[in-house]
Amino acid sequence: MIKFIYFDMGGVLLNFDFSKTANAITAQTSVDGRGVINDLYTNFMDQWNDFELGAIQPEVFFDNIKSIFHLSMSFDALKKAYNEIFTLKEDTFQLVKKLKEKGVPLGVLSNTSPPHWDYVQATFPELFSQFDVLLGSHELHLAKPDKQIYLAAAQAAGVKPSEILFFDDLNINIVGAKIAGFDAVQFYDAAQAEEELKARNIL
Repeated sequence: MIKFIYFDMGGVLLNFDFSKTANAITAQTSVDGRGVINDLYTNFMDQWNDFELGAIQPEVFFDNIKSIFHLSMSFDALKKAYNEIFTLKEDTFQLVKKLKEKGVPLGVLSNTSPPHWDYVQATFPELFSQFDVLLGSHELHLAKPDKQIYLAAAQAAGVKPSEILFFDDLNINIVGAKIAGFDAVQFYDAAQAEEELKARNIL
C-alpha cells in the first residue's frame, strides 16, 4: 500500500530552460552563452555534479565558471542568470493540490544545487507549501540514481521503500528508485501521472 508520494522537481513540478541562462550571458558579455552551457554539460559535468552534491560552494562554482569562460559578470548577475530558468507546471501543481486535499503525504526529491533550491522555494511558495518533506541532493550529499538517496528519502518520509510512489522524468532515476524498493513511474505529463494514481486507488 502506498503511504507516501515523492515528486522530482525539474521536468515534473517545474519546467526549466537553460537557454534563458545562455541568453543572459550573451546579453551581458561578449561570450556565446549557448556555447558556455553546452560546454558545461559536455566537459565540466564533474563540477556540476559536485555542485549538486553540496561539495562545492556557490561562490566557488560561479567563480570557476567566470574564470573558465572569461565572463565579465558579477557573482549576483551570474547567479540570477543561473536561477531564472524555472516556470511552474500548472497541471502538475493542480494534481499535487488534489493529493494534498485528500491528505496524502507528499515530498520532493531532487538533484539540485543550493541556489536553485533556495530560489524555487522563494519563487513558488504555494507549490512547495504542499509538501511534507523537501529533500535536495546538495543537503543529503547523495544524488539520484544512487540507491542510498532513495533509502534516505524513505527514512525521511517515515515509511518503508515499498510504501513510496515516486515520479521522475528521467528513466535512470526510476530504475534507481525501483532498485531501492520504490514503486516508481517515469513522468511524462500530469494526465499520465493522474492515471497512475487512479490505477493505485490513490485518487
